[in-house]
Amino acid sequence: VLTLTYCGLIMGYVINIRFLEPFSNVQGLIFFRGGRSFGYLYTIVVSTDLFAYLIGTKIGRHKLCVDISPNKSVEGAVAGLVLGSLCGLGAAFLLGIVHPRNTSEYIFTIIITLLVSMLISFTVQIGDLVASKLKRTYDIKDFGKLFPGHGGVLDRFDSLIFSGAVYYIIVLIIQLFYM
Repeated sequence: VLTLTYCGLIMGYVINIRFLEPFSNVQGLIFFRGGRSFGYLYTIVVSTDLFAYLIGTKIGRHKLCVDISPNKSVEGAVAGLVLGSLCGLGAAFLLGIVHPRNTSEYIFTIIITLLVSMLISFTVQIGDLVASKLKRTYDIKDFGKLFPGHGGVLDRFDSLIFSGAVYYIIVLIIQLFYM
């Protein structure tokens, strides 16, 4: 049941991101499109994981969750959250997901996009910790042998699975309020 839910149902949300129809609200601030939305999400996932790893290995002193993942540090988690969110903010503008027209819209758009990016970046790290907890619970070193030393194939997608589900739900909520 856990496998069906984790890999099937939740990954289904991620796959559905690619098929999002172009949606624009009345003010024209937000424009969701499948490929662009996935690019925005994947930018946050990769940058959060990358900066958490790089900063955590260089200056990480305080352990985050020793029982679940002994190599993760608080410093790495904070760096991943902040820098991943900033990369998401940049990606939202570069990929044309947000279209502010004046100064007040720019400020509003930056604040909201940064908050959404922070939420997604946070769920990236939660997804990684949940996958690590599953491996510890069932006494599994790796989810597979295809990528030796990297935790397997599922370990490459654990962050994307959780954050993609959250992003898809956020898009659905926004569409409900503006349609």
